[in-house]
Parts: sequence; C-alpha cells; structure tokens
Amino acid sequence: KPSKQRQFLVDFAHTQKMKVTLALLVVLGCLAVHVSATCYGTREPETVGVETMNMCCWSHESTCCAINGVAADLSNLQTSLDVLFGKGISEGCYLELADLICSFCDADTSKFLSFTGLLPDANADGQVDFGDRSFTMRICPNFCQELASACNNEKDAAILKATFAPNNPSIFCDSIDSRQFVSDRKEVSGLFEAVVFRTTQFDCYEGAAPADVSAQLGTCLTPYEDLLVPAFVTPTPANGSVASVAFSGLVSLVALFLALF
Repeated sequence: KPSKQRQFLVDFAHTQKMKVTLALLVVLGCLAVHVSATCYGTREPETVGVETMNMCCWSHESTCCAINGVAADLSNLQTSLDVLFGKGISEGCYLELADLICSFCDADTSKFLSFTGLLPDANADGQVDFGDRSFTMRICPNFCQELASACNNEKDAAILKATFAPNNPSIFCDSIDSRQFVSDRKEVSGLFEAVVFRTTQFDCYEGAAPADVSAQLGTCLTPYEDLLVPAFVTPTPANGSVASVAFSGLVSLVALFLALF
C-alpha cells in the first residue's frame, strides 16, 4: 500500500508539472503572437501620441502609420470619408468605413495585406504615387459582419458600388469597390486605388473595436453630425502635432508602402 501511495503521488506530481508546462507554453504562445505583429515589409509598429495622428488615432498605441516617432499625415483619409458623406453614406456605415479605411495603420499589416503588382500606368507621371500599387486585403468574417450590418443596404451598397446581398455578408464585403475610398490618387487614400477585399478567417484584418473608433470622434475623426453643418471645415491640428510634420510624415508613409517593392 505505501508503494501504491508513493506511485500515486509521483504520478500526481508529474501530471501537475505537465499542466503547468502546458499553461506556460500557452502564455508564451500568446506573448509570441502579441510581439510578432509587424508592418508590411517586416518593420515594427510604433507607439505615438494620440494627438499626433490626425486620422486613425485609435491605433496610436501600435501603428504602422508612423516611422521614427513621426505620425504620417492621414488627413486625406478624412477627405475620402467626407466625399462619401456627400454622396449620402449612412452614419453607421460612416463609422465602419472609418475603421476599414484605417486598416493600413493596423499594427499587423504584414498578416492581412498582400502586394499583387504594379498598375499598368504606375509612375506614368515620373513620380512615385500611393495609387501605383495593387493589393489584396483579407478581412475577418466578424469584421465583415459588422461592416455588412452597417453598410449592406441598398443605398450604401450603391454608393460603395458593392453587391447588395442582405443574406450574404461576404459577397457584399468582397464586392466593395475600393476606389470609392480614393479622393486623391497621389495622396494616402490612393493606397485604395486597386485593393481586392477577400473575406476569410485566415490571416485577416480584425478591425478595431467599434467603441474605440467612436471614442475618437471629435479627436481624429470628424463626427457625422458635424458634417451636416453647411461649410463645415475639418479642424486643423495645433502646432507641434501631425500638421507641423505633414511633409515628413507624407514622405515617411510613401517610404513605408512604396519603397518596399
């Protein structure tokens, strides 16, 4: 009997040790996933002050839209949203599109973004423009569902030149014409000149939490109701913020997405 009890204690201790080891592996695995986030081209994301980003600032704690501590000028993305508002996009869709249009600032763009080639007219003007490249962007089913819940209606779908598919979110998401996000091909919104969206559960863009996006209304995202005011002008950031480094930020962002190829 004593030997059986001893063996039981040995087996029990071994089992507990295995459980602890497994738990440590899970924790280390989660940490590895967290620290492995990389920007397109294997550059590490950066942390910048929320006040230095004039758009997409919900990603400021870990963003690919900054280099050497300088946030890029992203105001052209707000211009694109302003244009969509002018076409009649709904308020709920406006917020979801803000999240989608800021996907290039996510901390893990290398996971869900694939470069697919140069456009036929790339560098036609002798300059490197944002709109010279094409990409495939994989979006997660949950984010697609949120996007479809807000935008998959006849009016918004028509504005986005997407297929209205009330019972099939992925058909809607995959059919969105990314060019509707381009207000100036030579500016940062030009990154959407030729983006093909693909809904998949593998290596996909998860989107930000809707509450995180809404929390920045009036900070780096113009509130929908403010756009209802005639002749509303998007506020310009104060000196020392991204506006004062707009040129260097723009050059930096060009380097991030264009000089890699």
